[in-house]
Amino acid sequence: AREVVSDRALRALLAEAASPDADGAVVSLVRELLTVADGSFVPIVLDLFVRGNAAAFGDAVHSYLTRSAENNEEVLAAAFAEADLDPGLALVRILGRLATPAAREAMLRAAESPHAVLRIEALSHADAGSERLRLELRALIEDPSPEVRSVALRTIRERQIRAAGPYLAMRVKSAGFDKLALEERRQILFSLAALAPARAEELCVEILEDSRLLTLGSHEDSRALAAEQLGHLASSRDSLAALEDACTGRFRYSERVRNSAVSARELAVVRLSLQPAAPRSSSTPLPSDGVADPSDSAAFRRGS
Repeated sequence: AREVVSDRALRALLAEAASPDADGAVVSLVRELLTVADGSFVPIVLDLFVRGNAAAFGDAVHSYLTRSAENNEEVLAAAFAEADLDPGLALVRILGRLATPAAREAMLRAAESPHAVLRIEALSHADAGSERLRLELRALIEDPSPEVRSVALRTIRERQIRAAGPYLAMRVKSAGFDKLALEERRQILFSLAALAPARAEELCVEILEDSRLLTLGSHEDSRALAAEQLGHLASSRDSLAALEDACTGRFRYSERVRNSAVSARELAVVRLSLQPAAPRSSSTPLPSDGVADPSDSAAFRRGS
């Protein structure tokens, strides 16, 4: 490709194609060049990509970098120092598909990013079971900033980062859980349910049954949230019994909790009635605690 266009000429073409009033012919020419170019142009193309100036032909740039990433891992790694969130995530995913030692080393550079989502993404690709990832997850889940915690929870759910499960459970059981904003408590329970439904179900039953002589409205809100979540999670007689008790217990449950439990119980009964019956085995008895969700893995049933 260098026989056709020099570095200087390619920079000029890229700059012209990236301008708001770029000529369609120039954009088409750049697309064609990126289709046939070898990996020697990665630094030039990467510079444009990191600065977010390739909207008109971003797919061609992404395809070129994906095709040329191998043997250019160090060049991509250096780009994380200036990369914003979206191009940074794209680069991490390109490196993640390579799955080479050099790519994993490059992603550790992304783990130094100021963007929480990018750090989680990089570490989960580089080593999903690493102590560093676990420490990073805990720090983000407990970050002083509600915005950072919210982004972390969303990323954990979307990426299904199971290593976060124990820290989410710790957050639920912590003394400060009731003090969190109501929506954050809902997102924590929702995220834990997405990663470890059996553990989330167990904790929701605990919260729902945790009546106190002197209780605050925030704790009653947590109990109502737990009942709400059980409507989607309940898979055992214990969980259904907890919801049934909450529907009728006027001394141990506030009206807010009772109303939530009534709706949740109706949802749980309908949901379980629509599930196919679990296959019976003559040698293996059914669990004594009732119907298990057939989508749960053994690890989830253990509450991991």
